[in-house]
Amino acid sequence: WFVTQQDVTKCDNGKKDIASQARGLLESYPENPNQTEGNPNVSCAGFIYDEALAGLVFLSRGDLSRAKRILDFFITYKNNHPGFNGFSFGFDLSTGEPWIQSPIDYFENRTGDNAWVGIFALEYYLLTKDENAYLLARAIADWLTSEKAPSIPATLKANNIVSLHPGMVPFSTASSSDAVKPYANFSTEKNLSTVAFLNKFKLFADKRADSIVAVNRIDEKIEGIAAFLGSMWDPSAHLFNAGQNFTNRTWNTDTHKVLDVNSWFLLAADVGHIVNMTGPDVKVFTDAIEQNFAQVVDQNVTGFDFIDRTQRQTPVKWIEGTNGMIVAYKKLLDLAKLYKSAPYIAHYQSKVDQLLQASQADVRHKECFRLSLPYTNSAKSIVAYPFWGTYDTSLGTSVASTAWAMFSLSGTNPMYPTLGFDGSTIPDMCCAANKTCSSTRTTNGL
Repeated sequence: WFVTQQDVTKCDNGKKDIASQARGLLESYPENPNQTEGNPNVSCAGFIYDEALAGLVFLSRGDLSRAKRILDFFITYKNNHPGFNGFSFGFDLSTGEPWIQSPIDYFENRTGDNAWVGIFALEYYLLTKDENAYLLARAIADWLTSEKAPSIPATLKANNIVSLHPGMVPFSTASSSDAVKPYANFSTEKNLSTVAFLNKFKLFADKRADSIVAVNRIDEKIEGIAAFLGSMWDPSAHLFNAGQNFTNRTWNTDTHKVLDVNSWFLLAADVGHIVNMTGPDVKVFTDAIEQNFAQVVDQNVTGFDFIDRTQRQTPVKWIEGTNGMIVAYKKLLDLAKLYKSAPYIAHYQSKVDQLLQASQADVRHKECFRLSLPYTNSAKSIVAYPFWGTYDTSLGTSVASTAWAMFSLSGTNPMYPTLGFDGSTIPDMCCAANKTCSSTRTTNGL
C-alpha cells in the first residue's frame, strides 16, 4: 500500500516540473476525508509527521530507495531555503511548497513534527551512512536547541513569560497570522517526540565529536524537557496533562488528557524515567490509560479513543492511537520478559492479543500487499475537542494509521527504531483474509 501511494500522480495537475519536487511524498489522506464542520480540504496534502512515519516504514522493509525519495525532498527543500528554521507542518504535493488551507492556518513550523523528520533522517543515516541525512538531522537539532525560532520571542519575555523549564520547546513557531500565540503553547506531545529525537541525535553527535552538543547545550535542553514532562504528571489521575499555556500573564496547565501524550511517554522514555515519573508499578499507569481511553467489548479492550471519557461526545476508535498503544504494550511485554515477571507477561500479552484481534476489523483494503487502515472506525462521527474545536472523523485511509499498524504488528518502537525488524515475522493479514496469495514473504516485503 505504501509503495502504491508513493507512485500516485493525481496531484501533478499537469505541472510535473513543479510537482516532481514532492514526488517522493505520500498524500496523508488519499481518500480526502469529509469536508464539513470546518475541516480543511486535505486533498494533496502531505504532513511531515506522516512523511517521516512512511519513511520509517520503507526503511523497516529494507526499501532504501523509496525512503530516500522522501528524505531527498526534505534535504533539497532545506538546501534551497537558507537560514533553515524548521519545516512547515505540511506540504502541497502539487507544488512542493508549504500547505496552507483555510479556515485553519497551518503555515507554521511545529517542533515535534520536525523532530519526527529528524528521527527518520538519523535512522536513514544509520543504515546508509549518507552524510546528507546526518546534516538534515543536525539542522533540525540546531533549530530545536539553539536561540533561533523555537525560543520565546522578546515580545513575550517583556510580558514576564519566563519558561519554567529552559529546555522545553513550544508547540510551534510563529504562524503567518499570529507571531506570538504559538510560542505560548507548550505541548506535552511535541516535547515527547522532541526529547526522543534529541536523545537519539546526541548519541550520533557524541560519536562524531560534533561541537553542536556543547555549543547548543543539548544535555541541558534534554534535562529541561524531562523536568517539564515531570511537571505535566497528574498524580491524582495517574496520567499526563496535555501541556501548558500562557494566558492573562500567567502559566496555566492544560489538564485535558489525550491518549498519545500518555502512550508516547512509554515509547519515548527509558525504564528509569518511566518508573520515576509514573511510580514503581507501571501497570497503575496503563490501567489509568485504559480506564480513561479504552473501548471495551465483553471485558476485552478493542481500541482507544482520542480523548478521555470525561471530554468526549461520541466514542470513536482512533486507529493510529490504538496501534500506538499496542506498540507501548509490546515494549512493556518485552520488559516483563526481560525481568521474568510471569504475571506481567500474561497481562500485557493478553492486551496485545486482544487489540491485534480487534484490529482485523479495521482493515479497509485487503488486496495483497496493499493493506491500509482508516483514520477512525466511525464515519462522520462528530469529535469535539474542548481546546481545538469540532471535527468530523472519516473512514478514509490514513498514512499515519497504516504506519502505526505496521509498527504494532512488528513491535517496533518508531521513536527508537534502530534495531529495525524482520519482515518475516509480520503476519500476512491480506493472505489470511483472501487465501489467494502466496504465504512466502521476503525480508523486505517485496
